[in-house]
Amino acid sequence: MILGASGFIGSYLSQKIVEKKNCNLRLFSRSEFILEEANWIQGSLEDEDLLKLALKEINLAYYCLGPSNTLSSWNEPGSTFDSTINPFLKFLGHAVNAKVNKVSFISSAGTVYGKNSQVHFEGSMTAPFSPYGIMQLCMENYLRYYNEKHGLNYDIFRISNPYGPSLIIDKPVYGVIGNWFESIKNKRPLNVINNYLKVEKDFIFIEDVAELLTVTLKTNLYTSNIYNIGSGKTYSIKNILSHICNITNTELDNINLVSFPYDNPVVKISVKKIMDLFSDFELTTLEDGLSKTWKDVSEK
Repeated sequence: MILGASGFIGSYLSQKIVEKKNCNLRLFSRSEFILEEANWIQGSLEDEDLLKLALKEINLAYYCLGPSNTLSSWNEPGSTFDSTINPFLKFLGHAVNAKVNKVSFISSAGTVYGKNSQVHFEGSMTAPFSPYGIMQLCMENYLRYYNEKHGLNYDIFRISNPYGPSLIIDKPVYGVIGNWFESIKNKRPLNVINNYLKVEKDFIFIEDVAELLTVTLKTNLYTSNIYNIGSGKTYSIKNILSHICNITNTELDNINLVSFPYDNPVVKISVKKIMDLFSDFELTTLEDGLSKTWKDVSEK
């Protein structure tokens, strides 16, 4: 089962699992997202009776929901608590009652490790400074609690800056790269963080994310793990913008320098743990991923 199947990550994951044709898939989302090979249930976590019904006879649930607005949580840290943590706890309780074996949780490598320029491994210290990251880590820790108390197993996926085309018609772009391409297409200024010359991040193409998330299907449902997901490489924002110039044949002379106080300027992670389980899988290059994203944005 995939909760949040109509979201950016959830939609790609749903499609990827359908391609593998090795399980019965149930989709749960507020917005419509229909795949012929899967059973779609429209609903939200607030509808607990529907959620209980959706969890029946499910042995694995991917939780692709999380804090939705980084800026609003930064300005009003309590504003998203009720809409994020409490529904997650109710979901975990229903998952235990339905005898779900494992929950795979989508977390954030860009926020849970905090401000640190070192390479982060899955066992590295976590020190989130933004409400968004604090809530992500809180949800991770509740998974540990439910594992200890109820035996509910988990996989935690700390993903770093996924990007790529959107599969959802009414959600044409995702993330900073998608928004930059959308701005170029519509001849609008690009909003770029004011200290961008010091910013280095690990970006990974969304189709690669979906493939790596299927590790849960390949491993034991009765164990718990944490995985970093990224390209294992860092790119400066200056480098990303240079690639975008080449791909779109534009000069980036229309840039707004803006402040994002909640942004983590440096994100470096080790992805060896998960890539060792996908020894024959090659990640999409930055150039190919950006080109595919621009093609999709420019043709919509």
